[in-house]
Amino acid sequence: MIKLLRALKRKIMLALFAGLAGCASVPSPPQVVTQRVEVPIATPCLTAPVQCDPAPDTVATLKADPTLLGKLKLLLEGRDARAACILKFQAAQAACLTVQK
Repeated sequence: MIKLLRALKRKIMLALFAGLAGCASVPSPPQVVTQRVEVPIATPCLTAPVQCDPAPDTVATLKADPTLLGKLKLLLEGRDARAACILKFQAAQAACLTVQK
């Protein structure tokens, strides 16, 4: 029984080695593959520069106003001024994107 298992093991090993040697001996011809890769290229935007007014809630103006209500008004005005400036920047960016298409 042991001799039969050893003979079977040798045959299996021989078949495996022959199969692997057969795969390794056949070289595949080199293939040239041409691929087109589209890469976005940055282009300068030609819109007018965005000018924003300075925010009224600077440290100096906040320190100068003694009341809490005055400071709150300055902070709210500064928030509105920054929101308006962000809208200007977004409009300029949208203009750049529509020009480049």
